[in-house]
Amino acid sequence: MLDLNHILLFVAWISPAVLLTRTWRGGVDRSWRRAAILVLLVTAMAVLFARSNAGFIAGGAWFCLLFLPAVAIRKAIESAQRGEFRRARRILHVLRCVHPRQSLVRHENLVAAFESAHAHGRRFEPALPTLFGQPRVRMTPAVALMLAINVVMFAAEIFRGGATNPLTLHRLGAMDPDAVLTGHQYWRLVSAMFLHYGALHLFVNLFALSFFGPTLEKMIGSARFVTSYLLCGVAACLQVALMWRFGSFPSGQLVGASGAVMGIVGVWAGVLLRERHLAQNRSALRSILLIFVIQSAFDIFTPQVSMAAHLGGFAVGFVVGLLLAVRKAPAPEPVRSQPGEFDPT
Repeated sequence: MLDLNHILLFVAWISPAVLLTRTWRGGVDRSWRRAAILVLLVTAMAVLFARSNAGFIAGGAWFCLLFLPAVAIRKAIESAQRGEFRRARRILHVLRCVHPRQSLVRHENLVAAFESAHAHGRRFEPALPTLFGQPRVRMTPAVALMLAINVVMFAAEIFRGGATNPLTLHRLGAMDPDAVLTGHQYWRLVSAMFLHYGALHLFVNLFALSFFGPTLEKMIGSARFVTSYLLCGVAACLQVALMWRFGSFPSGQLVGASGAVMGIVGVWAGVLLRERHLAQNRSALRSILLIFVIQSAFDIFTPQVSMAAHLGGFAVGFVVGLLLAVRKAPAPEPVRSQPGEFDPT
């Protein structure tokens, strides 16, 4: 079973470390660096003096000093875009309690620019959030469908005996290598990717899918997104089954959408590699590589997670991405960060 304390400790180490590597080149608001260093110090102290609860302590510091400010700043800007200036100012005002004033000045000025433009009847359109150089999309039909199926199946797990009950998971379609290869129950290669071992497992995978999926679906189309998702999920399960056949994987059940989600990350990598002549895509490829390295490190230090499934899903997704033709759209102008700008989300 996934251990929340272990996950939070991993996040508290990796997230500020990645942030520091991204911001240490200069010209970036130093308050984010200070916040990241403080999180690392809290994490180190927690490991030394409260090891059994180190993840919860370090995760709390990460949430308050890095995650919450980043999300709140984005919400404030979105509120200003909708004309809700009082709400935007209130969010930034409350945020001063957990984030340095220096970092908020630019965002307060941005809200003021929105308000001034609104008062004078002018349009003010700053750069929109992007994901790997593409305009960020909130939700799309295929991603919403995959999310819904996972939630429905999780509800079925609960009503059929519990989401952590091995017998329940087996009855509903967990990937059992012996059942697949010996019993020819190949349908388990598909059903397993819609089952999850507990609420935390479900949340992590659905969050990742909702983050990486919509923008990619917008680029390649809903039908090809669903096909890619299912193909990567099946490939992840099949790799585990074949490794079991050759004695390289222990006997047991496999559930979860993470193989398919890593496949979506792989599709991103393939698509970006095809379009690497664009400078923003080369930068995005480095981000994909960083995600892959972080996920692999997490897999190595978390024995409950199947690294084989993740690698299999990513590899197949990468090949799919190389073969897919992206819907052509006007390329967005590259946005140059101004001194002091940084958005860790």
